[in-house]
Amino acid sequence: MENDQDSSHHILNALNNDCIGEILDRLNSVIDLLNASKVCQRFQQCAGDCFRSKYSMVRINSDVEPFGKMPHVQMQRVLAAFGHLISSIGWAAYRDRQRDDEIFQSIVRYCRKTLKCLEVSKYDFTLNEQHNFEALENLGIYMSQIRIVSLDVPLKILHVNYYMELDENPWFLRAFPHLEELYFDSVYALSDDMLTELFSLNPQLQRLEIINCMGMTSNLFISIGRYVQNLRYLRIRTLRLHENSEDKTHHKNIIAPFGHLRNLKNLILEENSELSFEVPFEIAAENSLPIETLEFTAMPPKNSDVIVPTLQTLKHLHLYYGNISIDMLKKFIKNHIALEKIILEFHLNATETIKSATKYLSFIKRENYDNKLFELKYSMFDGKIEAHEFYTILKLAENRANVTIKIHKGQICVPKDVRRANQKWLNIL
Repeated sequence: MENDQDSSHHILNALNNDCIGEILDRLNSVIDLLNASKVCQRFQQCAGDCFRSKYSMVRINSDVEPFGKMPHVQMQRVLAAFGHLISSIGWAAYRDRQRDDEIFQSIVRYCRKTLKCLEVSKYDFTLNEQHNFEALENLGIYMSQIRIVSLDVPLKILHVNYYMELDENPWFLRAFPHLEELYFDSVYALSDDMLTELFSLNPQLQRLEIINCMGMTSNLFISIGRYVQNLRYLRIRTLRLHENSEDKTHHKNIIAPFGHLRNLKNLILEENSELSFEVPFEIAAENSLPIETLEFTAMPPKNSDVIVPTLQTLKHLHLYYGNISIDMLKKFIKNHIALEKIILEFHLNATETIKSATKYLSFIKRENYDNKLFELKYSMFDGKIEAHEFYTILKLAENRANVTIKIHKGQICVPKDVRRANQKWLNIL
């Protein structure tokens, strides 16, 4: 009779790697997986495959497994065994300098050759020949100061978020030879001059997003049109374009530099100052821009006789605060045969919300448009929606359009279960 050790050995040999992988996949913690990897070479290989499929993206100092609040000693053991299999790390520093330094050193030591995405929050560090990530393609920096001595990495995506102050020479003012996408969010000290220098060093950019950076002016558009003409995607949010001007010529002069972006497919001017409705269309048509998505805050035309050029490539139109007339909307849809989605967004009180929704939904019903074409979004600031008003909107919206009403101040006199049952067409948040 075989002894226990021989029997166990025989059983393991009878199992193929898929069976062992299924067993390891049922382990509840990454520490159990780590211990299993030490049984033998086959277990090590199967544990590695299991780790790669379950934990290639990890969060440190969060409630997300496997690392979460894991003690550093255990984390170091896991990184030593599986760090080369991790492709993405998001790390919020503990604000304990010694502990944070140890964690960063472990990340560099065990992940530097294969890590593709790194997001760091509230930790200042240096990138040099000793502290470098050879495969890094995506870098996100949140409320952190970094010093770049050398950066020999194939970086394609850079996120810079939440800076109240910046040095006179910020760390990101440099050439990134492979950079394709650049994101700034709430970098309050960011200036037009800084971005002009950055754009001049990185003309190859294809995607640019600037969100809530209060130091910007419309001069930014001149720099964009001059230096980053390869852009395919441009999003700018909350930028004061002008001081309440209704002059169409002035509006056109402001965004005229976008005419140089001959590859631009997505132009999103989100919650900025109003632009005359026809102006973005004129800029795109005059320069043959292949625009597919257009979002902006529209100043409604004063009459329906205004000529809006047709953009043959346009698929998605999103208007903020855009009370466009029914006649203008009907003509617009007729001319844009590639159109797949129209989103109209409003900030109104309860009475105006009901009136607006009824007007547009009645038009959609009358014209019998495809039920995927329209989406109406309302932010309601006061008043209340009675039950009969709710059902009036629902009846018009059902199988015709999606309506969302976000209530900031006010109330809706409809039971929650009724609202949940009908949220596909009328969603109250």
